[in-house]
Amino acid sequence: GLSYRCSVKFNFYHIFIFQMFMIPIMFFLTSVSYHMVRLYGEYKNKPEDFFDLIKNRYIYMLVLLVFILYPNVCNTILQLYKCEEIEGHYYLSYDLSLECYDEEWYNFSIGGIFLIFIYILGVPYVFYRKLKYFYKHDLLDKKEIVYKYGFMYQGYENKMWWFEILELMRKTILSASIIYLEESATRIIIALFLCGAYLLYITFNQPRKDPRDVFLSILSATEIFLLLFCGLILEVKIDIQDKYNQTAFDGIMFVIFITLLAIGNYQIIQGLRENNVFTLIK
Repeated sequence: GLSYRCSVKFNFYHIFIFQMFMIPIMFFLTSVSYHMVRLYGEYKNKPEDFFDLIKNRYIYMLVLLVFILYPNVCNTILQLYKCEEIEGHYYLSYDLSLECYDEEWYNFSIGGIFLIFIYILGVPYVFYRKLKYFYKHDLLDKKEIVYKYGFMYQGYENKMWWFEILELMRKTILSASIIYLEESATRIIIALFLCGAYLLYITFNQPRKDPRDVFLSILSATEIFLLLFCGLILEVKIDIQDKYNQTAFDGIMFVIFITLLAIGNYQIIQGLRENNVFTLIK
């Protein structure tokens, strides 16, 4: 919970500042580590291959850090603009001790607009342009590029090199729908529509190279779709029209989700076996 805020002068704006500086801070620490290793290599007269290796690893770490931190940073930016009315005054939904539309909120909201372009829109755009350049110049299979950026596209078909960026944006859009839309059937229907469209798209295009990965993607998308569908049923209270419907609903949902979970785990274990992961552990 957030009970620690009762004993310290700590509010959403502090979290906001911390989150916005998280990526630069991690970049700085990673850069310091990289230059320390370079100095060590120069001191030990390491060969040129050593410096190429640590440079590639350095860039890979920066890209990976952005992918890891991006969702949380985006959510924090979007939360800044979610206010709710209480007794004629508007307060920040994620910290009711802070009023919206006062001078402090306006200062943060203006900065937040720039951060939307830098982080929410800027990060996917930069990665898209980068991968598009590599794709046009037939560099995606180059060893150095694979080492730095390969985790973003290697699991997908060549023509779907951009799909991981779409995944990134899809998660951001779903997060925005959760943040801004009230807890109602409307929010669930919008999320249901997005997940349904995504499910149809991946089923038809099958962007992943490995058929097992394709199956797992479709399975996970189906599970999310069914989960939202169940949420819609509960929201509009269809399941409690009579006892028979409620019992049938509970039983059917239990069977569906246990089946999906069992199939998904089976596919994962099969994939691990084929890649000799269990042998390597032993």
